Amino acid sequence: MFWIQVQPTKEILGDQKDSEYRDMIEDLINAELLKNNAGIFFASSVGHGGLDMLCYYTDERPVFELVFKILCEQGIKDHTLIVKRVYLRNDRWLDEVVYPMNYTGKFQYL
Repeated sequence: MFWIQVQPTKEILGDQKDSEYRDMIEDLINAELLKNNAGIFFASSVGHGGLDMLCYYTDERPVFELVFKILCEQGIKDHTLIVKRVYLRNDRWLDEVVYPMNYTGKFQYL
């Protein structure tokens, strides 16, 4: 599972509401996931100044590349975290930030 967390600025949003912008980005990414049989979105939310979008994937690398391409095209890669859920045993997991690389901040659910 990937979390795609965008914290858009006023310049990025323009006149759109957070939810409208999230829907637009989500639609772009979901269309690519489905077209490439690579995964699917299953949830999203808006909160605390950011947009959360979650997707399941079949293979991590192609999905990351598809998502990252769209983030670059939309000019929002510098305002985005991509987080991978790593499942451990006994229904435990950890969330690993995979973009930006060498991220030292703390990932928080919005």
